[in-house]
Amino acid sequence: MDTLRYILYARKSSEDAERQSLSVPAQIRKIKEIFPDMRIIAVREESQSAFEPGRPVLGEVMGQIRSGKADGIVAWHPDRLSRNEIDAAAITYAIRRGVIKDLKFGSYFFVNSPDGIMMLQTMMSQSQYYSAKLSVDVKRGNEEQRKRGWLTYRPMPGYLNARNPANPDQGMIVIDPDRYALVRKMWDMLLTGAYSVPLIQVTANEDWHYRSPKRRRSGGAPIHRNSLYNMFTNIRYAGLIPIPGEPGEYERAAYPAMITVAEFDRAQQILGDRGKPRRSVSRSFAYRGLLSCKDCGCQVTAEQKLKSLKNGTVLRYVYYHCTHQRPCGNRKVVEEDDLVDQLYAIVDSYSIGPLLEEWSVESLRDMNADAALEREAIAGAEANALEQLREQYDRLVDMASKGLIDEDTFKAKSSLLLKQTKELENSLTGGSDRAAILEAAMRKTIDVIAHGHERFEDDGLVGKRDVLLALGSNPALADGMVEITPYVWLEPIRDGLPSLKADLDEVRTSAQQMSDNKLTDKLNSLKSKWLAILGEARTLLEQSPEAAEYAARPLSDVSDGLGKAATARTATGRA
Repeated sequence: MDTLRYILYARKSSEDAERQSLSVPAQIRKIKEIFPDMRIIAVREESQSAFEPGRPVLGEVMGQIRSGKADGIVAWHPDRLSRNEIDAAAITYAIRRGVIKDLKFGSYFFVNSPDGIMMLQTMMSQSQYYSAKLSVDVKRGNEEQRKRGWLTYRPMPGYLNARNPANPDQGMIVIDPDRYALVRKMWDMLLTGAYSVPLIQVTANEDWHYRSPKRRRSGGAPIHRNSLYNMFTNIRYAGLIPIPGEPGEYERAAYPAMITVAEFDRAQQILGDRGKPRRSVSRSFAYRGLLSCKDCGCQVTAEQKLKSLKNGTVLRYVYYHCTHQRPCGNRKVVEEDDLVDQLYAIVDSYSIGPLLEEWSVESLRDMNADAALEREAIAGAEANALEQLREQYDRLVDMASKGLIDEDTFKAKSSLLLKQTKELENSLTGGSDRAAILEAAMRKTIDVIAHGHERFEDDGLVGKRDVLLALGSNPALADGMVEITPYVWLEPIRDGLPSLKADLDEVRTSAQQMSDNKLTDKLNSLKSKWLAILGEARTLLEQSPEAAEYAARPLSDVSDGLGKAATARTATGRA
């Protein structure tokens, strides 16, 4: 009987692509039937897609194996463990290093050997390829559906899915004969401006007995208030289908519109005047609330304008401006595209690529090591001085007790010795605290200049604001121009990066024509130049009174990968 301790890991994804996979209970039952004598010490279940890394239950399983509580994992198939490159690499690396001693699968035979690990990597790569290809195919299908003017998901209240009589293989959207008129009456009530959304809800559910379409597992229920807000902020009712990734661009719907664009805009004004959420619209205002007005200090808000062209295309323009809640002379508005260009220009003026990040991490380690030795030497000297002061105080007390000095002299000398002792004690305690603050602030600085661009691009409003506030203070809009007061220690980085990046581009362009020795010399020279810039930044940071506050304010989703940059980067990588 196998004496290794296994954890049974069963995963079922909620993704459409994996709904046909064996269910979690079935996976567990089949595995126990196939391996009746296996020593399974725990069963872990997870319902989450493996297309992206970061599954908490799998992380717990790997943690138990690393801590020695288990030896291997048993699962139904390799794709239950991974459908992405990061998890696949972590698992195969742990097998190769002997952290995971064995893997077993109900529908795949794995041998813990170099050939077996290679085949396992191939299986996981195929799973990742299938996931990526499926995503592309689904997006392409959705794009074709939108271009034909149909929705790519369940229709809104008032409409139903149906088969196209001209092409039974294609779906279409038709009017729901039982609910279309009721939903239109809800819009009419809102557009009068005399009915609140809660009152419309009560009227629809209790007076009209509105119920959602009955489906296999849902439906037949009264309309929820959140559903009403979503309905009243859904521009698809106006016959316009938003194009993902292209703000302001729409496809003209093939189904009949329930309201006009003018009625939709009127509804947004009514909801906005009452302070109600404008969910479908506000999501497009990616930068609203990010800046303040430099003139009056009020928040910068946004508004949209829709323009219909003769060919049926509807253009959307978004403008940002001060809310003017206080007297203000800043009347200039800025279009969203211009605002975005300015914001990215600020972030990119401090941005570095993988090669400079790798050098920065190495430098941070060296700086911290040197600083630790220096602190140790200073602390040793201060400890000796503190011990001498305490001995002097003891001798002073002894002399006073023997009457060798008068009381006034004792008070004066003891007061001075106690003051010096307290200062040294504070210095010993504060030195380590100050060093920790400086290290945290430097780590945050390197993190934001290495990953600020992607965070600004991918994170929401909070993440964007965190990136800006990690580069400077008081992000504001003045006469259509974005301004931010940079931190003093970031100025050497901002000023030194243009020429350094130009030199790195030159090396990257001519790297193939250089000998290895010459390329190494060029890179070492540029590395020294960059480390000098970082050294100047560290000196300014150490002198800044803002360092402690800067280090204490967290940056959203701070990269745990700082210091884990790939070591195989070359001058041909992004600088």
